[in-house]
Amino acid sequence: MALNEEFITIGNRLFKQRSYLPLLFLVVLIPGFMSAYTSENSFFYSDLWKMFCMFVSTFGVFLRVITVGFVPPKTSGRNTKSQVANSLNTTVIYSIVRHPLYLANFFMWLGFMMFVPVWWLSVVFIFSFWLYYERIMFAEEEFLKNKFDDYDKWANVTPAFIPNLKIYRRSELSFSIKSVLNREYTSIFELTTGFALLKTIENYLLNRELLLSNYWIFVLLLGSIQYFIIRSVKKYTNILKSR
Repeated sequence: MALNEEFITIGNRLFKQRSYLPLLFLVVLIPGFMSAYTSENSFFYSDLWKMFCMFVSTFGVFLRVITVGFVPPKTSGRNTKSQVANSLNTTVIYSIVRHPLYLANFFMWLGFMMFVPVWWLSVVFIFSFWLYYERIMFAEEEFLKNKFDDYDKWANVTPAFIPNLKIYRRSELSFSIKSVLNREYTSIFELTTGFALLKTIENYLLNRELLLSNYWIFVLLLGSIQYFIIRSVKKYTNILKSR
């Protein structure tokens, strides 16, 4: 099999399994914590650093919100069965980078990894993310290239992963809050739950306690409440049906 065909085959397979990628990172999170908090040379990042880590992950969620808020139906979704694209997105964030959702995922997970105070964990994450998503992006681009005649024209001037703000183009579509709530309520839940879990692990390793402070309990409850409310509204009503 030619290398490009192998990349496409692997990329499509990884595309279907990409929802399980976080589970792979959990495998290295625990050793990372153990290395940071149980060795004689362990050190502790300040609360300011932890807030910065949360900012990095929140920035990732923000990118997802901006991306999803301006796209038409059946594009930039969370589907895992097969590639879907009724139109080619080339405006707003798609005018400055070809894979904004994967860029958003990178920042979201980078914040989680940076929360654990060992340098090698972030390095492992960056390398793994690159190998994993490079193949998915390769397969997606091949799909779009075969489906849309103007794909090459857009791709030739738009970076794959590092944005170029100088070529920004506005969209004729208005921002859809319904589309964001419909597609991204899980991202907010993952964000709040992820950091609450990290803080719980940290507390246990430092103090042998599973207790959370009132602040972290509030963060966890806020994320959980919005998740179940929006999920229920989406399941039992048509309120969040958007364009």
